[in-house]
Amino acid sequence: MKTILVPTDLSPLSALALPVAISLANQYGAEVRVLHYLTTGLIAPELSGAPIAIGHYLDEQAAEARQALDQLCSRYQTAEVPVTPVLSRHEAGLYGAVASENADLIVVASHGSEGWAEWLVGSNAEHIVQAVHSPVLVVKQAHPELSLKKILFAIDADDRLKTQFTNPLPVGNPHLEFLFVTTPNDPRAPEGIRDWMSELAEARQLTDYHLSIMPHHTAHEGIIQFAEQHQFDLIVLFTNQRTGFWHFFNGSVAEDVVNHAQLPVLVVPLREDE
Repeated sequence: MKTILVPTDLSPLSALALPVAISLANQYGAEVRVLHYLTTGLIAPELSGAPIAIGHYLDEQAAEARQALDQLCSRYQTAEVPVTPVLSRHEAGLYGAVASENADLIVVASHGSEGWAEWLVGSNAEHIVQAVHSPVLVVKQAHPELSLKKILFAIDADDRLKTQFTNPLPVGNPHLEFLFVTTPNDPRAPEGIRDWMSELAEARQLTDYHLSIMPHHTAHEGIIQFAEQHQFDLIVLFTNQRTGFWHFFNGSVAEDVVNHAQLPVLVVPLREDE
């Protein structure tokens, strides 16, 4: 891992992601890049017919954002971890700005995924986001020293995992803990799920792992309950990239887990098979 990207709207909430990114960068020897996307917003009516005035207004907007971004980054700058401010007014919107960074990991802070909707509007997501294949780590609070000793991989027996599964945040302990939540409408038997897990392990050469199968009336509540009961540090989910970055969360189990879990949640996109 070389680059960790922290998109920020310069709010106190979004700043919670920075300590987490710094902690991870320390562990993996990565650089942290803090991205603020400049929206043009609404131009005051008195400026609408004056190109020079509009240009001056946008320059002032950029200068204020640059100052705030520089101050934010300077608070977390250390000799061990480079923290680079990035101010962008990418023509393709926030998605384009994020895609152009080509980061290995994106870290954001949120009360829940609904808050992202306002943040991520105005960009050509359905086309631009095809280039963004980065895992997204969502945190609800600052974690100055984010522990990765106990990671829970919540899976749904998607066959793409047999060719794409990887641990995005490897640590010293090679043991992997998997969870499959069975719901009342799920026709799959536990024996079939265990057979599928054996196929995944063989395909990805996994030898030190354990699979738990838990019945629950909803997948997201089962995942959260299991993670909290067994005191995991992080929940990892694998989800579709069919409809873009925002739709990692919208209308999916990942959205429900991100919204309701207090633990950090890492969402990893799965590409469509060639």
